[in-house]
Amino acid sequence: MHSSQTHKLITLIAVLLALTSCARLEIAKEQITQSNINLAVASLDSRANELLMKTGLPGMAIAVVQNDKVIYAKGFGVRKLGTNLKVDADTVFQLASVSKSLASTVVAGAIGHGRVQWEDRVAQHLPGFTTSNPAVGAQVTIAEMFAHRSGLPSQAGDLLEFIGY
Repeated sequence: MHSSQTHKLITLIAVLLALTSCARLEIAKEQITQSNINLAVASLDSRANELLMKTGLPGMAIAVVQNDKVIYAKGFGVRKLGTNLKVDADTVFQLASVSKSLASTVVAGAIGHGRVQWEDRVAQHLPGFTTSNPAVGAQVTIAEMFAHRSGLPSQAGDLLEFIGY
């Protein structure tokens, strides 16, 4: 992906996250009806195609999760300019360091709901988690993983999609 496309993607993600946050603040819970949700989801196809046209991104995927169930998942555009390889709901995107902000936002939401804490040990939630030194791996906290204080080497995990994750 060219640097201008990467910049556009990062900007798009930031805007979508900001809009999501603003929408949550401005809409009273009573106004969020199933009918309103259905209308919003029904508009996603046209909105996604408009975004591709306006931003010049080759492709993207959108998923909507409601009450722990995927109610919409679809890809738009192509995986790479100049090809016919379509984006689908299962396309893996390389987000580089953007994944850190997305992952930390998801974890912060789980913390807000009381499901985990920053100080929780990773192995407490992922029993198979370890490091080359199991005694150290047993002590690593969620916060340490996000702060790069886990002892894992630089770029650890960059190739997870190639081993089935």
